[in-house]
Amino acid sequence: MNKSEFQCTICKKFYATQQSLCNHTRNLHNITPKLKPVKSKSQIAILKPQELNQTSCNITTGFNNKEYKCKYCDNTYKYKQSRTKHMKICDNKIKITSFETLQQKINDLEKEMHQLKSNNQTINNTTNSTNNGTVNNGTINNIIIKYGDEDLSKVLSTDDMVKICNKKFSSIEQSIEMVHLNKMKPELQNIMINNLNNGIAYTYDGDTFIAQDRNTVIEDLIEAHLDNIEMIINQENDNNIRNKLDQNTIKKLEELRERLDDEEKFKINNKTYDNYKSYKINQIKLLIYNCIKKLKTVMKV
Repeated sequence: MNKSEFQCTICKKFYATQQSLCNHTRNLHNITPKLKPVKSKSQIAILKPQELNQTSCNITTGFNNKEYKCKYCDNTYKYKQSRTKHMKICDNKIKITSFETLQQKINDLEKEMHQLKSNNQTINNTTNSTNNGTVNNGTINNIIIKYGDEDLSKVLSTDDMVKICNKKFSSIEQSIEMVHLNKMKPELQNIMINNLNNGIAYTYDGDTFIAQDRNTVIEDLIEAHLDNIEMIINQENDNNIRNKLDQNTIKKLEELRERLDDEEKFKINNKTYDNYKSYKINQIKLLIYNCIKKLKTVMKV
């Protein structure tokens, strides 16, 4: 090794002059060298190569301190490009991005719920006025009945029930639409489905709309409305609805319960469902979603 050469303390390469070493440090290692002032050329000649390497070409940035730190984690890197490459695949970045995306979805849902609640509260029911406000089915103007507290036997008239029963296998959907999705009964609009993909339904708990599992809510709806249909057609009174129905309709209504309890696969319109109840859940999901879109349009007018 030629002792007149100057060695880089980072990559150990040798250079013939101090200036070459400093150029190398600046260009290759991205470090700005600081030359030690000298009074004359003879002063440089007196210094040993090691002294020139260590004192005349001082490194002003702490390369060995790994100054390039990832902004997502505690990893540090000698080279800026190494840090940039790491940050593209940093686990913390992926977690932070996923969390931010989820948080944005939650915020969007909360805004949508707030808007829907505000829209519902602007609907006025002008039936049966009293000194304290408008009253209908035991509710005061702008108040929504808590989901599950509806008395279907009082909400639906005899004519309503005849119309529902005559829908035969679609009687449950007809009943749900006439109760919960009826623009003339805003106080009973206590269930909503705003997205077909997230598996969520919103029900009114007496104070606000809360998110619940969609399939569970629809199964409860099916059971409640089918129970009411079965109870009404089997009542014995002077206004017996059963007497207003033909035998074919009654037979299909009685068969409806059997179909819902059947676990066999059900195929319709070239599409196969796990069973008949799965098919009904899907139909009611679409019914609620489409009707809510129409109701929201009406509320904006």
